[in-house]
Amino acid sequence: MNKEKEQDFIKAISYYCSTEKVAVFLKEFDINHRFSNGTTPLMIAVTPDLFGDHNSAKAILNMVDFLIANGADKNILDHEGLKAEDYAKRLIDKNWKDELGNGYPLEWFDALETLNKIVSIVTRSR
Repeated sequence: MNKEKEQDFIKAISYYCSTEKVAVFLKEFDINHRFSNGTTPLMIAVTPDLFGDHNSAKAILNMVDFLIANGADKNILDHEGLKAEDYAKRLIDKNWKDELGNGYPLEWFDALETLNKIVSIVTRSR
């Protein structure tokens, strides 16, 4: 698969958080596409975008609902043995930092109810 197209797909999921753009990519990519690091679109949806930024909790919830409604598998493991559930739980961990030291913005904790809903959706069995 073309690396540039893959990056554009990741941006549609995470940076733009656009279900319309993702729907276009799903004509070419599988809903459970594995990116080079083993992550899937669902895992990407609940992590910071390529620039370490974060979308609103509601935008992420909308993307998660969209991906699951279109058949995203919550049980796939990445190269480190992590599931989408593990990524989603980071949304509510105030102490979590990525490898660059970025954490989730404190204002997100005003949206804790929505963030907990995202975690619940991703951890719930089909």
